[in-house]
Amino acid sequence: MLRLILTICCLVIPLTPAFAQATFDGGTIAQWSHVLRNDQNKRMRLRAASIILKAGPKAKGSVPALLECIQNEKDSRVRAKAAEALGQVGLSDPSVLPVLLKVMQTDADWVTRKLCIVAIGSLGPKAAS
Repeated sequence: MLRLILTICCLVIPLTPAFAQATFDGGTIAQWSHVLRNDQNKRMRLRAASIILKAGPKAKGSVPALLECIQNEKDSRVRAKAAEALGQVGLSDPSVLPVLLKVMQTDADWVTRKLCIVAIGSLGPKAAS
């Protein structure tokens, strides 16, 4: 009987809404994406990009915010962190490669350009096609 209850719990618990929105450092990916797009404090935007990077592929919903950030952010450290995050998060998104290529060629900051190259390499063989 206990085995049956544990089996049912294992099947039901992952489907509950509380588990659908995993939190990373106290916020969901949607919340950190909002911070990345809208916060006036560059340190908070940098923190948001760092948290999205740490979340990795689980944060694929943040790709639009990262793409917007890497193209429009004024602070080079935030752009660089967004480029790094795109290499981990945007693996299956076809809109990532063209933006990384553009930023790699035009960004004034060498660290951002370098991290765009690293991110392109992380995209793997899909990037070549």
